Amino acid sequence: MTLTNLMATRRAAILAAGLALSMPAAFAQTTDRPTAAAQTPKNNWAVNCGTGETAEGPLVCQMMQNVVVQETNQRLLTVVVRPQKDSANHTLTLALPHGVDFLKGVDVQVDDKESFNVPVQTSSAQGAFSNLPISDELLAQLKAGTAIKFNFQAVSGQTFAVPISLIGFSTAYDKLSAG
Repeated sequence: MTLTNLMATRRAAILAAGLALSMPAAFAQTTDRPTAAAQTPKNNWAVNCGTGETAEGPLVCQMMQNVVVQETNQRLLTVVVRPQKDSANHTLTLALPHGVDFLKGVDVQVDDKESFNVPVQTSSAQGAFSNLPISDELLAQLKAGTAIKFNFQAVSGQTFAVPISLIGFSTAYDKLSAG
């Protein structure tokens, strides 16, 4: 492929990604919501385990929550917490849609605490990704909090503010940590 063709392909991909991000602002978490009759809020975090790269390997576990656009059933954001080798705490990974403005990153805010920015580090066929090692301070905020909000911008200029419930975060994190 020539350099000109490569540049044209990249421009087309960026344009398509920007158009793909032009989705309605209505979105919902894929986890079930509690009904009005429910006495306790439902845990919004799922802990999943798999065999990893080979069936002979140890189980690899993670906790996650998905947010999808209701009208199109497209993923808007997936938040994943995975154990990190040689670290006391885990890593928070954000799977974002194509077309996210890498230069702006993702602003993260737990409840009414001060927000902080996480860079968008890479992309693949599945979307764009940010990884954030969870500090002791952030872990305490997540365990005590009720919601975490992720703000990011598409290259088209459209801004997304995606709230994620922290109901059940502590239980899922402790379960994940227990191995």
